[in-house]
Amino acid sequence: LDGIELIVPLPPTPDEESILVAAMHLIDALKGLKNDRVTIDITAGSMSIEGITFVNQTREPDFEPRPPEGAVQVRMPMATLAYRIALVRLAVSTESIRHSLTNVLIESNPAEEPNAINFVASDGQWLARAWLQMPVAAPVNLLMPERVADVLLAISPEVAGPVGIHCGPNDPDRVGLSSAAFTLSWERPGDSFPEYRQVIPDLGPFWSVKPAELLAAVQKAGALLKKTKAVAVDCTFDLSSITIHAAADGAGETTVRVDSKGHRKKVVVAFNWKNLQKLLTGLRGEDNVWMAPSEKPMGAMVVSAPNDFCAVLMPIWNPK
Repeated sequence: LDGIELIVPLPPTPDEESILVAAMHLIDALKGLKNDRVTIDITAGSMSIEGITFVNQTREPDFEPRPPEGAVQVRMPMATLAYRIALVRLAVSTESIRHSLTNVLIESNPAEEPNAINFVASDGQWLARAWLQMPVAAPVNLLMPERVADVLLAISPEVAGPVGIHCGPNDPDRVGLSSAAFTLSWERPGDSFPEYRQVIPDLGPFWSVKPAELLAAVQKAGALLKKTKAVAVDCTFDLSSITIHAAADGAGETTVRVDSKGHRKKVVVAFNWKNLQKLLTGLRGEDNVWMAPSEKPMGAMVVSAPNDFCAVLMPIWNPK
């Protein structure tokens, strides 16, 4: 689909046979089966699974699987890879005009960071970065399209064992992932991901808060703003709380206070509630996160978690 290929090898059969069927029809049929194992019977022109028959579809003359090219640069457990992709996935841009931002960046630079792999996504309004501490011998620079990330997350619960990343600065155009259970490949995007490190400010004073509680407050404010075109919520950080306030003409206003541990200096800044909701949704399973807002007119808030993750959220304005 759009140059993306997922190959899942099945146990060998005595006689090699192949058939092309509509994916959605096959998925619907398999969802209705209760057994953990099924019998697949392929004969000339048709396939039968537990009494359900599929007729061979028109096959393109040049239809051949295209696995990723180039060597495996690094391996890691599937659960480790999927978890970090899920953390940053929500920050991927949906605007096709900014093509490089519609991807998740997986990169490492052994010369500068010999023991880290970074996972980065951004839509221009906020940026999410997760990293993995592990020895890395070869450089990695891989753009994973949004659709590939969704496929990876969908199959990850069924895959155990390590996954290899096929990419590299001098590799051919076909990149991807592989394991004993699957091969996922796609054309290397022609764009380059923007330099993201320059938008991550140094951490200042921070507040500790339970993300699930703050998410509930943001969602309550967002429910009010959904009735209008307004998107800004005021966030007030003080010694023992974070207060979320939203107001819109014709819709009224709402204020929700969440307990936190912070600093005596009061900070007030406004954010797009939808971006803040996306960020907190990815972190709602954490016990605590640390939020470091800035009062500077173009200052950003850094949100970090103990799972080697941070995000940078750009403000809408700096309230008086």
